[in-house]
Amino acid sequence: MAPALQNLSLPDPTATPKDYAAPSVFRPEHLLREARRQRGLPDRDVPAVCVLDPDGDLVRHLHRTSQARPSPGWACYHTELAEFTLTDGTMAGVVGCAVGAPFAVLVAEQLFASGCQYLVSITSAGRIAGLGDPPCVVLIDRALRDGGHQRALRAARRRAFYGRARPGAAGPG
Repeated sequence: MAPALQNLSLPDPTATPKDYAAPSVFRPEHLLREARRQRGLPDRDVPAVCVLDPDGDLVRHLHRTSQARPSPGWACYHTELAEFTLTDGTMAGVVGCAVGAPFAVLVAEQLFASGCQYLVSITSAGRIAGLGDPPCVVLIDRALRDGGHQRALRAARRRAFYGRARPGAAGPG
């Protein structure tokens, strides 16, 4: 090891107080800007409606049936955004296999920074209560928060809510 590095002492970032109001150093728009520059991609919006498909079932079906094509403006290094047309003619996008809450949140932030206005996350796994015979769709409107990593990201709360599921909320946003 280099002599200058042997006595280097850095504070443990997980043990220091957090300033939750401070802006993140890693802004999604900056990550995308640099990815576009490095990869020579156009600065083009993604569809306004996008889907996170952690299992990859939807995106594989769309590719298998030739209904999807790569989104030319999607600059995320670790995922692909497939564009497809909904039955009403609306263009939509889908990212498959974005697994794990922190990674899925990063992908969601990059989608919104790229022009997405409405994002839906779907999955065929994770149902913990019998709600009828499959196939069925479960719309997630709240989630239990757990895991040590979340203490480093946000102040602790028992549940995370979406829209009207939060008591007293008027709607999404």
